[in-house]
Amino acid sequence: MLSIILAINDEDDRNFVENIYHQYGKKIYKIAFNILKKEADAEDCLQDVIKIIIDDVDRFRSASHEYLINLLVKCTRNAAINQYNREKRRYTVEISM
Repeated sequence: MLSIILAINDEDDRNFVENIYHQYGKKIYKIAFNILKKEADAEDCLQDVIKIIIDDVDRFRSASHEYLINLLVKCTRNAAINQYNREKRRYTVEISM
């Protein structure tokens, strides 16, 4: 389990995020991997999505099951695309130097 989850002070929030991680962690990883094509990058993206959930836990907790899945997919895709673009810019800068 991610150590970031264990650092959550509120037990209800920690249990909620832990449950999300166990239920949807593999799916989040697969979505990220399909975009990023690297295991390490997909794992980083999974951690980023967990951070997003922690930062806005009330929104995720109050979501219906279908909306929760949509939120997770959108957050994952956006996080993976942002990470991909950062890597692309970094690579472009390194080549131009």
